[in-house]
Amino acid sequence: MPTANKKTSPAKDAKNLTYKLYHNLVSQYTHLFALINNHTRPMGLTYSMVIVIIRQPNDKMRLLSSLTIAISVIIASALGIYRSVSVHPTKTQTTAIPSAKDTPTPTPTPLNIKRLISERSEALTPQTQERLKSNTYEIYSSGKYEQAYRQEFIDKAMIFTTMPVDEYDAIPMATKMAAKIHELEKHDLTPIVIVEPDSSWGLLSFKELANGLYTKGISRYFEILKLRGVEEEALGLWIPFPEPNVPHWNTQDSTPEDYALAVNLYVSAMKSVYPSAKAGILLNSMSYKPNDTNWNNGRFVSFMPYLQKLDANQIDFFGIQGFPWLPRAKQRNVSAITDAQTFLAVKFVEEAMDYLETNYLFVNTGVFKSKYVNVAKDKITLKVKERDSIMQSITSQILKFKEKYDTVLVNYFAEDKSQKAEATDWSFLPNQNNGYDDQFVLFESVYKLTEGGVEVTIFGL
Repeated sequence: MPTANKKTSPAKDAKNLTYKLYHNLVSQYTHLFALINNHTRPMGLTYSMVIVIIRQPNDKMRLLSSLTIAISVIIASALGIYRSVSVHPTKTQTTAIPSAKDTPTPTPTPLNIKRLISERSEALTPQTQERLKSNTYEIYSSGKYEQAYRQEFIDKAMIFTTMPVDEYDAIPMATKMAAKIHELEKHDLTPIVIVEPDSSWGLLSFKELANGLYTKGISRYFEILKLRGVEEEALGLWIPFPEPNVPHWNTQDSTPEDYALAVNLYVSAMKSVYPSAKAGILLNSMSYKPNDTNWNNGRFVSFMPYLQKLDANQIDFFGIQGFPWLPRAKQRNVSAITDAQTFLAVKFVEEAMDYLETNYLFVNTGVFKSKYVNVAKDKITLKVKERDSIMQSITSQILKFKEKYDTVLVNYFAEDKSQKAEATDWSFLPNQNNGYDDQFVLFESVYKLTEGGVEVTIFGL
């Protein structure tokens, strides 16, 4: 049986009503905070706010609800809970900050090397000005590249020398070399000295070199260098007997082991005078049998036969020489070699570096403009885009080398040899074969490599 309603005072009724409204608001605001905290979608959150307001029994409570929601949002914002849910935020709104996981990787801005260089000052540095005044080919050419690049970047120069046949022959040869080293030193250059197994007698046999026939002349040569004032720091890098695995040299009666023993004798004689001198070897990426004179028979094989007899304790760096190759204009059924991973024999370079336990890699490479220029029907000329594609392959591979090895030095061979037996133009600066844009193929690589910590030098014009 239901009980009769009891009559209450107006004050008590107001108190009960206020309690109910407060309980209702707390319940709804708790739900609203949960929505805010969970980053509810814009439409859902807006709808919830409106519902909370219109449910109130009178205008006063609706006003109170509106104010309370506004205060709630301000508090939530201060606590870092609330984020703007506007699809099109205004300047005064705060947009959501995505996490690193959700942030897409920005597309890198393509390098505009032409514009980058054009924005540099045309004024020549004192170093470049002095190099351009030099009559020494290697010094002058470095100045030409720095002038075109509008920035200094070359501190080494590749130079060539031959072998003394005896102690008497060593004196004038060393005196001449000392003068050249001193000249380079004046222009802040150190040499990369390529010691070819050639002499006033002609090409020397690796077997005779290995047997010590010329060792006294080598020792005397370095003694004279020291007497002529060449300091150890100015010696640079020395590479005795480069590319022993190609048919160019007198290797018919020799073996790869003879080469290694010859290098040991040469480096030992040098370091007996200059103990901290830097010496290394330079192998061609494609190898030929010692008695093979056919340039078509090269293969990409391991360099180990040329390394196993080396005294690795005396070898400071390993060098690789590799270039792209394309067949003659009308030659068929022959594949071009334009991938740097192939023509730099990366697999075998890494094997050699591991064996010699060295972290210093020297790379001699380049990309020709024209080839077979002495025969019109055979001549090929690369467009700028084609040349650039090969150069990008080289750049990418060298940067990968730099990820593995402490020091990577690149020499770009850039000499115009179109009028010589090789009939190939390797140059980049504008000439009768190169357009204005060919130089930027080289300079883009120079920029990327130097930015990546690779040392770069250039030989030839």
